[in-house]
Amino acid sequence: MGTADRPLIALVYDASAESGGGHRVRTEALAQALVEKVGGRAQACSIEQLAEVAPDLVLADLYRPKSLHGLRGPWLLVCLDDESELEFDCDLLINPNLNEEFTHRTSARTRYLRGGEYLLLRTQFQGQGAHPIQKTLEKLLLCFGGSDPADLMARMAEWLSPSEFEITAVLGGLRSHWPVLPASWCVQRDVANMAVLMREADLGIFAAGTLLYEAAACGLPSLVVSVTEAQAREARAAVRTNAVFDLGPGASLTRDALLAALSRYRDRSLRQVLSMNAQRLVDPIGCRRIIGEIAALWGR
Repeated sequence: MGTADRPLIALVYDASAESGGGHRVRTEALAQALVEKVGGRAQACSIEQLAEVAPDLVLADLYRPKSLHGLRGPWLLVCLDDESELEFDCDLLINPNLNEEFTHRTSARTRYLRGGEYLLLRTQFQGQGAHPIQKTLEKLLLCFGGSDPADLMARMAEWLSPSEFEITAVLGGLRSHWPVLPASWCVQRDVANMAVLMREADLGIFAAGTLLYEAAACGLPSLVVSVTEAQAREARAAVRTNAVFDLGPGASLTRDALLAALSRYRDRSLRQVLSMNAQRLVDPIGCRRIIGEIAALWGR
């Protein structure tokens, strides 16, 4: 329970191996910015704990929810969602995605925000300068989310070993067992300095979720793979402005397609184009805009 000068913000999110880490990352990024703006503290909890905890505000981000029962209460309710078919009855619903192909159903009282100007980026990805584009393509950065549900890292290990590239592989923290990766790779797990790693890389190969936005903010030229329809929509939206190269669905990705894309982006000028377009695509102050909306609704 919060107080007038120390409000309690409850975080209800799905950080399971199925959903990956994007829901946790963006919910915590928004909560941190909100605490910095209005004070108070944030606490993760389940829907079942809300009544007992009695928060002042709830930030909810559920992966493919089957029901929204239990979220509504005597608190301000802010929901984040990508593609649920459920009708949302909340104070504020945010669809923090580039594409606008999908429109949520909402109650009459729900304020609805969507589009690229409401992307949620962690502080480390804000205010990034132009990415240094090297003459030769040498350093690859690979990451497929908190759990890599399509086992893309294992396939990369098979297709890129042996490799002429210097490869850094980032593994998330939502999976207990990961594939054995080549000894020549630099393997890191659940890193806190992703922006630094992106800054040091020449090209990224990522899942087309939160990582797409983070790489774009850093101006890192990237190849993206989609593992859900929501990610496929994001990849299509980014491709329309030539901000990423879309490798397509992970299930149908082949070694030949990957190697052909890597060969294509040895060309420094093509990497420069991706980098410049990517940074134009992502608005780094989306989190600030959302905080302003929440503060206005909250009267703080």
